[in-house]
Amino acid sequence: MTARLLPLLTLLLLLPACRLADLRPAPLDELDALPQERTARGRALLDSMQQAHGGLATWQAHRNARVTLTDHWEGALMKLAAMPWSQNDLLIEQTMLLGQDTSRLVFLEGEHRGDAWGIQDWATYTVSAGEEPVFEANSDAWFWLPTVEYFFEAPFRLHEAQYVAHAGERELGGKRYELVYLTWGSVAPTKQVDQYVAWIDQETGRLGILQYTVRDFGKFVTGAAFYEDYEQVQGIQVARRIAIADLEDREDVLHVMDFKSIEYGVDVPDTFLRPDPSRKASKQDGGKAP
Repeated sequence: MTARLLPLLTLLLLLPACRLADLRPAPLDELDALPQERTARGRALLDSMQQAHGGLATWQAHRNARVTLTDHWEGALMKLAAMPWSQNDLLIEQTMLLGQDTSRLVFLEGEHRGDAWGIQDWATYTVSAGEEPVFEANSDAWFWLPTVEYFFEAPFRLHEAQYVAHAGERELGGKRYELVYLTWGSVAPTKQVDQYVAWIDQETGRLGILQYTVRDFGKFVTGAAFYEDYEQVQGIQVARRIAIADLEDREDVLHVMDFKSIEYGVDVPDTFLRPDPSRKASKQDGGKAP
C-alpha cells in the first residue's frame, strides 16, 4: 500500500454504513444463478463486440502492443490519494503481452525519465535508467500496470469471465446500449472478486462504457470507464481516450488516459517483458512479494 492511498482509504474506512458494491443490473440483482438464455445472449454479444473491434484472432496474432499515453487526474485530493505518477499528465510508454498481465512501463519525462516499472506473472520489478531490472515489491506497479493493460484490452478480454449474462438495454447520453454483466467465482458479489458491466453501443457494436468494482481498494468502490475517439490501428478498433468518470455524469471526471500512439506487434526481445522467467508471484500477494 502506498502512502498516496492512505488519505483516501482512511476516508473510505470511516464510512461504516456502506455495503459491498453490487453491479448486477435490475434483471439480475436478486439472482444467484444466471438464466441460460441470458448467458447465451451475453456470450453472443461479447462475440459480436469482438468482431466489431477487429476480431479476436486478429488481436491475438499481434501478440503484443506498445502505447504511449498521458494520464490526467482531476482534483487535488484524488491526485494526492490515488495518482501513482510523480506528476500529472506525465508521458509514459507501456509495452504489454496481450492478454497476459505482463508489461513494462517506461517514464518518458519527469524526474524519473528513463526509469521503468515492470510486472511478469504478478512479480514486480523496477529498472533504473541504464541498469538491469531489480525484482522487488512495488504496489504501484502491481496495481496500475495490469489495470491500464486491462482497460486497454477490455474488448478482447471480457469474454474470459466465468459468469456472463445479458442484462437488458439502456439509454444514456443519447445512445442506446446492450448491457452485459460479468464476474468470476460467484454470480453474487464477493469481497475478493471484481464485477463488470459492459455497455455495448447498439449502433457500432463496440464497447462504449465499462462499469467496474475495485475490490483491492475497498468493498464498495466502483467506477465507470468511457471509451471514446475510436480509430482503426492495424486492423483493430481501439479507443484513443478512456475517461474514468461518473456513470450518470460524464463531465464529473476522475482521470483521463489519452493514448498518443498505439502500435501492435512491436519487435522486442522476450527478455524485455520477461527479464527473469523463473520469477512468479500470486495476484493475491498484492505486490508484497517479488
